[in-house]
Amino acid sequence: MDPVLFLLIFITCAFISLVLCWIAKTLFPKFRSGEFKPGPHRSDIPAYPASGREIKTIELPLVGGPAFTIAIVITGIWAGYLFHLHNDQWRLLLIGLGATVGFMVVGFIDDWHKVHSNEGLSERAKFSSVLFVSMAAAFLYFWLLPTGREPYSPYSDVMGALFKSLPFTWLIFLMLMTGLIGSVTSLSVDFSDGLDGLAGGLVFSAALAFGIIVTGFLGKNHPQGMPLEILSLLCASAVLGYLPLNWPSSWAARRGSARRLAKVYMGDSGALALGGILSMIAIFSRQEILLLMIGMAFVLEGLSALISARVLTRFFRKRLQVLSFASSHEYVPHTEFPLPFLATPLHHHFDLLGWNRRRLVYGAWALGAGFAILGVASVFATETWERYLCRILIFIFAAIIWSSGSWSRKYFVGKHPAPADLPNPHEPVRSEEIRDGHLASWTEAHQQTVWPQESSSSYKNNDGLHSQQHAHQDQAVELTNGYNGHLNNTFDGEEQQHEAEQPAGKQHWLARMLHISPIKSR
Repeated sequence: MDPVLFLLIFITCAFISLVLCWIAKTLFPKFRSGEFKPGPHRSDIPAYPASGREIKTIELPLVGGPAFTIAIVITGIWAGYLFHLHNDQWRLLLIGLGATVGFMVVGFIDDWHKVHSNEGLSERAKFSSVLFVSMAAAFLYFWLLPTGREPYSPYSDVMGALFKSLPFTWLIFLMLMTGLIGSVTSLSVDFSDGLDGLAGGLVFSAALAFGIIVTGFLGKNHPQGMPLEILSLLCASAVLGYLPLNWPSSWAARRGSARRLAKVYMGDSGALALGGILSMIAIFSRQEILLLMIGMAFVLEGLSALISARVLTRFFRKRLQVLSFASSHEYVPHTEFPLPFLATPLHHHFDLLGWNRRRLVYGAWALGAGFAILGVASVFATETWERYLCRILIFIFAAIIWSSGSWSRKYFVGKHPAPADLPNPHEPVRSEEIRDGHLASWTEAHQQTVWPQESSSSYKNNDGLHSQQHAHQDQAVELTNGYNGHLNNTFDGEEQQHEAEQPAGKQHWLARMLHISPIKSR
């Protein structure tokens, strides 16, 4: 293994990626997404919808993914000839490159629909497609390579007898495992591609970490070592060539204006391709458990979207009553529910806190690099306690980042100021009322919630636009069998009286866990 040749491959792939991204931007400037998403926060759009402009004029061309995927394939084939790979190594390299192209094609179809139909593939179709590509790569890996037919630890330790007694059991298990890991990893990288440069920097550190692990763990004499090193190097260098055209800008919700440095997006084609090649490197090197630790940033992004959108929101919509919507049949937005984050994926939560986006991306890059360093250290540490310490630290840091969502919610700062016609919340309000034929007047403090400081205020997201609802602080939520968050008004008098007699501290277990304030008696 000549380090000079690896450096040459790295520089060549980065240069080809940069050139192809620039050419694609020049040739296809109108390949922009017209997809309209009413839910996610889009604070860079000043009005709804998109200030009367077409959404395509705001988005950037979705050409980065196909460009650097082509760079990966071209440089990978050239590297195979340069290192004189034998047949099994060529097969492994081509399976990895073919899987990367397959993920890219799935993402490109999704991007094509966004451009020409203003709506991408359905979630079911997208997941099924990446699952098929992953399982196809596992099938080829089993049939074309002798190492693909050998069960390995820890799976052979647990189910070794089953793999030996029943034919094709290992093939079925390998396809299911590869399908799950490949699809989840690619979609998690796709979730991370929400801010300029975010996903690219995270993939760069993860790919370099796997390149170091493959070099030191497999060794130069291992038949799979060389192709996996090439794939890791190509993944990192292709992203490095793409990042200058997708560099983060210093926009922040508190300031509201900044010069956009990014020129292109990688799109779903690039995100799925990068996630796919990372998963293939991990599985072929038999380090898929290590992928969980090195790619912990992607795990946090994917889990935040899954738990908030697919688990908690659906549960709350069936079991939660929102009193502010009790008297109407208006659809209750998900932002009214006590979710762990202001928005998902996770980076949008910190974006809503008013962070500078460039600093936010730099911080995410540092976090991803920290996970990668700890992952590498957990492999090469000489003492057993050192390896376990590195793994424990990874999960501790991930738990801290996850728990920061709940206590940082109160620092949410809305982008738009409150309307001028609303009364000053710090000034008293004079009220008059006719009582028994006499004019009665009194002065009381105004009880309007000051929404930038109060955590109890509710809000909606319409295409990322912040629409504040000034809610009374006494409004609360209650777990019940209601539908869509609306209050069920069919209780009879006895039930209402019985509920009023219940002690104030008696709450549903999930309400106590989520720190939901009980309804005040009136």
